[in-house]
Amino acid sequence: MAGSLAYVASGESGLTIINVSNPANPVLVGRFSLSGYTRDCSVSGSFVYLAHSLRGVVAVDVSNPARPRGAAWFNTPGATCGVEAAGDYIYAADQIGGLHVLSVNAPPPKPPRFASLDLNAQKQARLVLNGTVGARYYIEWTDAPGGTNAWTATAVLALTNSTQEWTDPESASQPRRFYRAMLKP
Repeated sequence: MAGSLAYVASGESGLTIINVSNPANPVLVGRFSLSGYTRDCSVSGSFVYLAHSLRGVVAVDVSNPARPRGAAWFNTPGATCGVEAAGDYIYAADQIGGLHVLSVNAPPPKPPRFASLDLNAQKQARLVLNGTVGARYYIEWTDAPGGTNAWTATAVLALTNSTQEWTDPESASQPRRFYRAMLKP
């Protein structure tokens, strides 16, 4: 809770933000969705820290509660099952590694972002990924985002530059592919 807002770790739905100023009539304010399972959350200032089964601790900027956005990921070795933010530290309980004390001042790797996507001369998808040098990112694809088809991991990139190009050698034979990049723990 922070003021009249309840921040709820919503399992497979990620984070749910609810205005409870009128307890008889709670109002949905915003959501932050993640694949995987959100087990716990802790509010500190304009951030909510999520204990997440796949991504460790996820920092969500809730300065605009109607539009929460992912700000950073802090990796832990296993599934993070509890989190508490206090001052400049985040205390994360991990099923494999036990307690982890993370500093909110240590810059985590940037979330990945595709700078461009086009086709090369062989009609293969050519992606340019922006991220943090030294960080490792999964590249995944699906043929129907939001549908019942799962995402398939196709590559792991260890960035040697803040911008790196990657070509999907199997994409020329696929009529359509959608891509995403995720920080690899």
